[in-house]
Order: sequence, then C-alpha cells, then structure tokens
Amino acid sequence: MGKGGISVSIEGVTKTVKGIQEASQIKINYIIQAINGSALIIEGKAKRACPVDQGRLRASIRTRFERSSGNVASSVYTDVDYAKFIEEGTGVYNVNGRRTPWVYKNAKGQFRTTRGYKGKHLLLKAFNAESAHLISNIRGLLSS
Repeated sequence: MGKGGISVSIEGVTKTVKGIQEASQIKINYIIQAINGSALIIEGKAKRACPVDQGRLRASIRTRFERSSGNVASSVYTDVDYAKFIEEGTGVYNVNGRRTPWVYKNAKGQFRTTRGYKGKHLLLKAFNAESAHLISNIRGLLSS
C-alpha cells in the first residue's frame, strides 16, 4: 500500500472457510442419514401393519434413496397393483370412490351388499408416526 494506506492481513481465512464447508457437509450427511433412517423405519412399520394373505404386498414394500443436484429423497413404495386399494380403501371409504353401497353375487350364488373396503393407510400411518421424530432430528442437527 502507498503512504497513509491501511493494510489488513487476515491469516487462516482459507482454512476457516474450508472448515465451515466441511462442517456443513458433515451436517448435510447426518441429515441425509436421518432421512434415510426414517424411511427405513416407515418401511418397517408399514410391513408390520400389512395384512398378509400370501405375503406379496408385504414383500413388495421397499425404500428407494435418491440424491441428485443437491436434492435428497427417500421414497417408501410398493408396485403391487392392488396396494392402492389396501392403502386408500374402496367404495364409500375411498375419497374418490362411489358414494352408495352396491349388491353383488358371490361365488356361492348369494347376493351380498357392500359399502367397500376400509383402507388400512399403512404408509400414511407409518409416515405420521415417524415424521415428528425426523423433524426433531433435523432441527437438532441444524441447531448444533
């Protein structure tokens, strides 16, 4: 600097910034672990609550972890075609179902009246049971 100028020298800035970045990455990794861990807990709870006939639905409940472009997602899902009826119900018990009971003839030739099937809401209940715990974990990680 020239005459009368002020010169300020701060040592260790690069090291400090790098330390902050590393600490942030560690927190991010812990948050990702918390999200993935909660997804596995949700999967387990849904499987335990799942009705079993032949076990196909229970065996099909899985968790998928995805991370791309700074986004993280964990999905608990099933690809069994009838799963939506077990989850959401049918007839009057489904938000988008028919509003009236109906009559059908069973395999024995008997007429039966039904209103539909009450959904079990396996995934929704498991998510609701775990979500507060996940949010609490993330808040704790962010505040530490």
